[in-house]
Amino acid sequence: MLLRSWFNFRNGQSKRSWWPLLVTGTLLILLALAWLPMGDLLPEQRSNKPQLVVNYLSLATDPRFSELQTELNQRLQSRHEWRLREVSTDYAWQVSIGFETTVDTTVLIAELRAPANLEVAAGREIQRIRVQAPNEAALVLPEQLVKVLTEKVETGENQANDL
Repeated sequence: MLLRSWFNFRNGQSKRSWWPLLVTGTLLILLALAWLPMGDLLPEQRSNKPQLVVNYLSLATDPRFSELQTELNQRLQSRHEWRLREVSTDYAWQVSIGFETTVDTTVLIAELRAPANLEVAAGREIQRIRVQAPNEAALVLPEQLVKVLTEKVETGENQANDL
């Protein structure tokens, strides 16, 4: 009944024009096409999440380092703030993690490099991070290091977005 009144072709009464519907549909299609990415960027560059490349400097066979490295890998992979990458790129943060041990302390040393696309005029920003704990409490070091890394990366990304 509604369709008959809308498109009343039989009686020759005022016919409704398809023109407004056609224009509206065309505008909606153009709006959808304008919103889609055009393919100029790589999929990794389209993401808003910072990307992180992790390198371990110490390849020691010390079982404590193996435990710490496993714990670090699990904590870094479980973070949703960033994406881990295997290969270094211009738009990925790079962190190099080393391990030192003495008689009574365990130390994780990290060097965080900002991505090349966040470089300032003075050069690439490098931040050194050092966390240490007694040997008995060494398994808290990965948690502390990941917290500091998260804070530094978020701060750097926010500063870059403010520019």
